[in-house]
Amino acid sequence: MEVKSYFDKKTGNIYGFAAVKKKDLANFYRSNINSIFAFADKELVRMEVLAEQGKKNQAFDKIQVIEDSLKNVGYWGSLLQAVESDNSYIKREQGLWLKLSDAKKSLDRGTAVYLDISGNDDYSDLDEQLGAQMQAKGCNCTIAEDKDNADYLVTIKTKLSRCNENSYSEVYCWVNATVTVNNQKFKKPVNVKIPEAKGGWTNGNKDKATEEAFKELTNSLAEKIIQTINQ
Repeated sequence: MEVKSYFDKKTGNIYGFAAVKKKDLANFYRSNINSIFAFADKELVRMEVLAEQGKKNQAFDKIQVIEDSLKNVGYWGSLLQAVESDNSYIKREQGLWLKLSDAKKSLDRGTAVYLDISGNDDYSDLDEQLGAQMQAKGCNCTIAEDKDNADYLVTIKTKLSRCNENSYSEVYCWVNATVTVNNQKFKKPVNVKIPEAKGGWTNGNKDKATEEAFKELTNSLAEKIIQTINQ
């Protein structure tokens, strides 16, 4: 900014003048717009991470923050166009609003499921494997990390009931599970019947037989839970 002054000897008044080049002013306005876009891009990435983790409420909060920020683009854009005919930013602004709209639709469609699993000490991968199986079987859902962000609370209690070894050193193990699917919105828990799962292995290997039984149980759990949620 350039500042100049003039002293009028007759009146004793001092006059001040300030001026800025249109190009510099346009660059300043454009910089503010780009800063808003950069912030929106960064927060969109964080929102996507929250959505993948099943934290729907926090993801919606991020969307609100981004929307509030984008609303300022119009102000700086009007000042920019007043000094320079540049509306190139509008296309990027529209693209961000479209991404936010798609993100909200995706969050509304997706179902967040919280898995509360106990009794699976004989197969520690059940938590991870069940979530993967549900998504592989077409469940439009994410596995939530906490109950507050979940649409459904699924309580699972597993039990290794027995293992038998025959005269050929073949071991067979059976696993049971009691399952309750609770819609967090309507608070209507549903008990889900899961068939007993069986797994076998050779050479008297009980651990492998148990693992196979839990794999079969995981498959049944995924199918039954999805069916219950989609009812």
